[in-house]
Amino acid sequence: MPLIDTGGLPSYQRLRSLGLTLLTAEAAGRQDIRELHIGFLNMMPDAAFQTTERQFLWLLGASNSIVQIVVHPFALPAQRRSPEIASYIQRHYESLDSVTARRLDGLIISGANPSADSLERESFWAPLSSVMEWAGEAVTSTLCSCLASHAFLYAQYNLRRRRSATKTWGVLPHQTVRTDSPLTATINTHFEAPHSRWYDIPVQDLQEAGVDVLIETEGGGWFLAVSPDGARTVFLQGHPEYEAVSLLKEYRRELELYLSDNARGFPPLPTNAFDADGGRLAARLGLDFVRRPSEAFPEDILLPHLRNVWRDTATNIFGNWLGMVYRMAVLADEPGSPP
Repeated sequence: MPLIDTGGLPSYQRLRSLGLTLLTAEAAGRQDIRELHIGFLNMMPDAAFQTTERQFLWLLGASNSIVQIVVHPFALPAQRRSPEIASYIQRHYESLDSVTARRLDGLIISGANPSADSLERESFWAPLSSVMEWAGEAVTSTLCSCLASHAFLYAQYNLRRRRSATKTWGVLPHQTVRTDSPLTATINTHFEAPHSRWYDIPVQDLQEAGVDVLIETEGGGWFLAVSPDGARTVFLQGHPEYEAVSLLKEYRRELELYLSDNARGFPPLPTNAFDADGGRLAARLGLDFVRRPSEAFPEDILLPHLRNVWRDTATNIFGNWLGMVYRMAVLADEPGSPP
């Protein structure tokens, strides 16, 4: 769906350089098409803040070529930011108050790096709780990513996440178990997609709460679920927004964290992120890097060995969600519809 370049985000120019078609506000104004207004709450840490913004915008823009989308990016003031990112937010993002003062067709909430076992102890919990309450009243459908999914599932169904003994990390196989949802109508029955998390909410817990699990992770866990009404809240526990290079960059960061704290243990490779030759090469380069940390980790050598097998699934999921949101929004616009 064409993104409307309102001139507010540097990511729009980067997306154009990647071949994505964007509309200017003037061109969009000449078309008689009902716009979708989509909020984007970016809760990612500074190092991934702009990358995450670009990844979700790319998915919105690449998912369909018809409906126009105006994105309203915002952040939570409670999250501490570096001066650079704080300035970026000040210049390019809308304020929390201005976004939550309006109604939106859709809302995307990114994940965040957990810093506490209990969600209530996170610095952003109070303002995020307010956003969740507002979204329940003023947003047609909210799509949550990773930690945001765990937060909504806790707030709405009292389901507590559980920390795993090992990190769920890599490109994992999945099975679509519900094909009767508009969210999965065009999804393959089997596919692979990225995960990167320490916490989980078991499938059984979701099912007992009435949450519909649409896609499960083979070997245990889930990828996509939706609230009992089938539309209002969409939960992602994986990361379809990731680029092929995302797990490689995470591997480098894990190696750097190991150098600063050996008690963490030497990081394993992200599962299935590389082809067979690339996996062996990444393991060797990882060992070389921690032995000679003064040398930069050679990411470029590994780029040809990355596996990207989820992009079509990712655009299908987001296209299905946007199509569902558009149909709901059009119905809500009809005379006699409840406010």
